[in-house]
Order: sequence, then C-alpha cells, then structure tokens
Amino acid sequence: MYSVKKTVAAIVSSLVLASSLIFQPTFVTKAKTEDKNNGDWNNPRVTKWNTDEAELMVRFGDIDNFGLPWGNVDPFSGEETAAHGYPYKPESDDADGTDRIMVVSGFKGSGYATDGYTDSTYGQWDYDTQVRPVTLTYDLKGIQVHNAYIQMFVDDIQPSKFEIVNGEEVNRGRDGFSRNSRNVYQVTLSYKKNGKTISERIPSFETVVNNLDQHGPIGKLITLSVPDQYLDYIRYGGSGLSIKIDDPVNPTGDGYAIDFVKLLVNKKDDYTVNNGTVKGGVYEAKYVGNQLVLDKSRPVIGAKVTISGVKDPITTNNKGEYISDKVPAGQVVVTAEKEGYASRSVTIPTLLAKGVITQDIGIINLAPPVMPVISVNTEAPTNQDVSVTITYPEGHVDKMYRKDGGEWKAYTGTFTVSENCKIEAQSTEKRKVGDTETVELKSGIAEKSISNIDKIPPTGRVIIDDSDATKPVLKLILDPGCEDSEIILPGSTVVYDNNTYTVNGTDITLSGIKAATISSDGKEVTCYVDFGYTFRFKDRAGNIGTAYGESNLPWKVPVKDR
Repeated sequence: MYSVKKTVAAIVSSLVLASSLIFQPTFVTKAKTEDKNNGDWNNPRVTKWNTDEAELMVRFGDIDNFGLPWGNVDPFSGEETAAHGYPYKPESDDADGTDRIMVVSGFKGSGYATDGYTDSTYGQWDYDTQVRPVTLTYDLKGIQVHNAYIQMFVDDIQPSKFEIVNGEEVNRGRDGFSRNSRNVYQVTLSYKKNGKTISERIPSFETVVNNLDQHGPIGKLITLSVPDQYLDYIRYGGSGLSIKIDDPVNPTGDGYAIDFVKLLVNKKDDYTVNNGTVKGGVYEAKYVGNQLVLDKSRPVIGAKVTISGVKDPITTNNKGEYISDKVPAGQVVVTAEKEGYASRSVTIPTLLAKGVITQDIGIINLAPPVMPVISVNTEAPTNQDVSVTITYPEGHVDKMYRKDGGEWKAYTGTFTVSENCKIEAQSTEKRKVGDTETVELKSGIAEKSISNIDKIPPTGRVIIDDSDATKPVLKLILDPGCEDSEIILPGSTVVYDNNTYTVNGTDITLSGIKAATISSDGKEVTCYVDFGYTFRFKDRAGNIGTAYGESNLPWKVPVKDR
C-alpha cells in the first residue's frame, strides 16, 4: 500500500502532530516478515491451526502499519507507533475494511469539528471513506469454542474526552481533534444465520475503544476478550463474522483506520510472549474537590477486577490486591467493581510485553448516609408544644424532614409542634462517584410519632343524690377517658352566690354556719343549705376541667339549726 499527502513548504521533525505531518507520494516496500503464530505478514488473509498462541488463528489484513515502515516497533509488543503521515489508501489486495481511512457515519459533511483524516479524505473523489466492517471467514473444523479474543491494530481513533466537572465541561483529550471530538464509538459483532443478520453491540469492546486517544496519528494494538455470552458469534460466524467500529450518532468528523484484525480461538494460557503484568490494589476512595483520594487503610476485599484482553476476572485478596500476568500488550482497561460500590475503570495507555505496571484503583462506597435520630423534649403527656430535635450524620448531607407525610423541608434546627403528628427525617447526600458522575444516596427514613400532646380539658358532670332530701349530695362523675384525672381539692375559700365560704378541713362554712362537707377524695359534697360547688380536676397533661352542681335546697340555714 502507499501513502499520499499534498505538498507544502514545511519541514517536519521526526515526531510531530498528525495535522502537520506532510509527505510527498511515497511507495513503501513491504517487510519480508513471517512468524509461526501470524503467518506471512504480507498476506492479507491467513488462517492457522494449533499455533503456540491458540487452537485457531484467523487474520484479515496484512501487518504493514498502514503501508508505512514498522521501524523498530513490534506491533504485538504493545508499543505504539510514532506519529506518521497521511492520507493513505488501500491496495487492491487489502482485506476490506483495512488500511483505509474511514469517517464515522454520524458526520454529515460540514459545520462540525473534524480531524486531519476527515479533512484530507472526506468528499474527495478518489477516497472512499465509508465505514466498513472487517469480516472474517473461517472453518472451526470441529473445534469446541471455550474462549475467543479479537486483536486489532487501530489508528487515530479519537473518541470524546469531554467530562462534566462541577457542572462545567472539561476536556481531557491529548491535543488536536481529541479536544474537540464528540464521538462515542459503537462496536458491533454480527453474522448471518438462515439469511437473517444477527447483530449486537458489545459493551466491553466499546469501553476499550472509547478509552483510546490516538492523536498523532499513532497506531496501537488492542485486545478484546469475547464475553462468554457472545461466544455463539464465534461458533456460528465462520461464514462471515463482522466487527464494525462506528459512531452513527454524533456529528464531529473522526477518521480512523484498522491495519489488521486477528481472531484467536481457545487462546493458550501458557503462551506469554506478548503478555505483560498488571497488578495493584483496590481501595475505598472519595473525591476531595475533583481529586480522587484513595484510602489505603481501607482495602476492598473480594472486589472483582476485570482486565481487557483477559478472559476471567480476578478477585482481590484480603489485602485488596490483584495481579495478572496474562495481560496482552497494548492498551489496557482495568475495571474494579463490588456490590455496594460504584465501579471504576482506569486506562493504561500502553503495556509493553514483559512489562509490569502497578495500577491502584479507588472505588466509591455507595453505603447510604446514616439515618438521622429524632428526639423530643418530653415523652410525658403535656398540654404544651413539643420541641423536636433531629440529629443528622456529619458530612456533606442534606438534612430533610417532613410532618404527617407532607412536603420535605430542610432542617435548620430545633422546631416545635403544637399537635400530635408523625415526624419523618432523612439524610440525603450527593456523592461523586466518578469524574463526571454523581449519585444521590438516601438514608432510611427515621420516624417519630408524637402522641403525648393533649390540650383538651377533661370533662365530667355532677349528679345529685337526694336520697336524703334534707342533705343532698353532689357527686362528680368523670366522663369516659377522663377517669384518671386528678381531683383538685378546694383551697381555703370557695365562692357561691357572691358569698365567700371558708374551707376548714372537710367543712365548708359561712359565718360559722356549716353549709356543706367535702369528701376526702374531693368527689362528693354533702349540702345542708342552698349551696353550689364547682369541682375541679386535672388530667395527666395538665389540662383542668370543671363541673358544677347545686343543692337546690330552699333554706339558708341547716334543718337542725332552725
């Protein structure tokens, strides 16, 4: 294949940005390279059985760095290439979808940011930039598929690196178009069965691709482990297994290319030539501002660590540690997750074969804030307003409460209620769990029923026992629910008919004449003359009720004294 670029007057250095790499038309002689695991690198279609690496290897696309010299770079070592010139075109024998610049289908031609690949090829009569899948054909020859991996050498993929931090967009792209891209790539596997296309996006593949940042442009190897639930695509895709990388949604123009795609079926664990080691610890963490701070005194035991290109996840030990020496060289995405925590992925841009990288990961605990505690100034019956105090956990939590299921309100301090009700309280916290993600966590709802407020006086009535007509008895009968009221005995005087009577022990007298006697419990008054008495009684809440009765005697002097 060959590379072409328009002539300009600039002199370029050995390593410059992609947008400034300019080449005159140049023809590159293909390397005479062959190995037992990949076959002839110049052959765009190779199938090999029972290699050192796997039971079956299928490769589509020649291994030629898009027609440019490899230099000292071994594409399987994980090392990324130096920045190189563009644009370039496929040769007639290149596998479809390889060695060609393809522009995402979401780009419609103008009005949006574009990268150098798009600028130099899109809409040009001699460039076909339509996104093509790479379609592999193969015969399993009875092989039972236990695992499968797809390796791709890709060029200049620049997904969006925009993030929302504290409500504002922040771009973490390397440079150039990476800082303008809005592209989010979809990665799809498909095959045909009984004339029908079976197709599905593979989330773990998309995670790897969308973590690339190949501004340069530079080439890089990625390894995709086919999840077990998608292995049927490998089992039944021999007549045409397609893998497609595209962003059909977002309008920014990212052009990219694929040098080769390599399928490994039943990869052998004991082949480690192109593997590196990734190790580290998983720890609880929290954000301090925009900085994720790991608390290494709090290791997360039993966390599941998934490493791109490695089939089986690793479980952290009792120190929160993980290690894998089976990681294919190239870009690596490490994900840590555990129930009760927010999962987190970290990208290792380049892992070299035989290299060792330590990558600690911090994950945010999703335990809700502590449930608040509701207390009152008294639990005893009272006829006064009750003061309510709510104690919330320390930290950045929103303190909320409500009354009788009404609207939630912000708690600002102790408040009073004047009637019986139910108070509910809850702690809510907006916890940052990722560079661009915040979740709202809520505690359980604390409840407190206030039922000790009683502002209604007790009631009763007075009946007259006139079985002895000469000295009727006024008897207090407390109404139901008021029976436990305390009788308030009279003070030293009582008033009836504008006269002030003296109370001396149980006797009630006026000018030395005994008008009545009161029982020791205060519930009965025996009258000897025309007399009326007001009974007073107090409930447990302190409310005072009254009941009045009169003797209805027509005389003012006791019968015996007349």
